[in-house]
Amino acid sequence: MGRRNNSPAKGYWFVPGGRILKDENFDVAFKRIAEDETGLAMDLGSSIFHGVYQHMYPGENFADDPSFNTHYIVIAYRIKLITKIMNLPKKQHSNYRWAPVHEILSDPDIHQNTKNYFIMHRSFSR
Repeated sequence: MGRRNNSPAKGYWFVPGGRILKDENFDVAFKRIAEDETGLAMDLGSSIFHGVYQHMYPGENFADDPSFNTHYIVIAYRIKLITKIMNLPKKQHSNYRWAPVHEILSDPDIHQNTKNYFIMHRSFSR
């Protein structure tokens, strides 16, 4: 997880991710987001589909208008790393950490939307 530098969920620990850009192919988006967030080249074929989730952020958006809410539809994937990540990008996250599932679920500094990935799929702990 990374500690978010920006809204939404600024200041919380959150899993890496990003937005698909208009007219961007899904496979291309996956590669771009993976590299932006982890510094590693990955492709969709090396991941495991984890589910579809909703993220709602009342009053948080990119226009800094507190009356405007943000709603994401998230397509989540699991990635098994076979290498150590040494130099993680700092654009979106100020720090990074690994944590066991029981710690993720009990830590108030980990955003609820991140916890939901682990609540919904207990297979993450295996």
